[in-house]
Amino acid sequence: MKGYPTGFKPLLLGSLILLILLVLTGLLLTPTTLDFRLEWNVPWRLSGDGRVVTVAVHVGLSYLLLAFIGALWPAHIRAGLKKGKNRSSGALMLTFLVSLPVSGLGVLYLGDQDWADVTALAHLTVGLLVMLVTLWHLTHKKRRQLGIRRLANLGPSIN
Repeated sequence: MKGYPTGFKPLLLGSLILLILLVLTGLLLTPTTLDFRLEWNVPWRLSGDGRVVTVAVHVGLSYLLLAFIGALWPAHIRAGLKKGKNRSSGALMLTFLVSLPVSGLGVLYLGDQDWADVTALAHLTVGLLVMLVTLWHLTHKKRRQLGIRRLANLGPSIN
């Protein structure tokens, strides 16, 4: 990756791995959330001990991801802003990644049951959306490059 400091690529890859692990643990917790918060009958959910361990892993991974995002800020995010690349997907991704820990605190610590339920559903929705935004952010450059190549191939052929 041209222009990035040494050791940046493993940091970026680590962030992506942490995000994938967060999504996986979040998906494991989803049936329990739907059962507890919406009182839906779900065919499967984590047992009490499994739920506690999964929540602890999920929260721990989120703290690590926040540290990685903080480390990415100086190089990746500022470089993207200066170059004007992926601004919309990056801004949306950053907004979601900041709102997730805030809503996560609400899920765990809000005393009012109605607000805790709303926060849990918002957390779940944003967690699912962050997967889509991450894919958009990762593939945006490739799509743009492919689009330019396709347009170049559509022009008149000189033989």
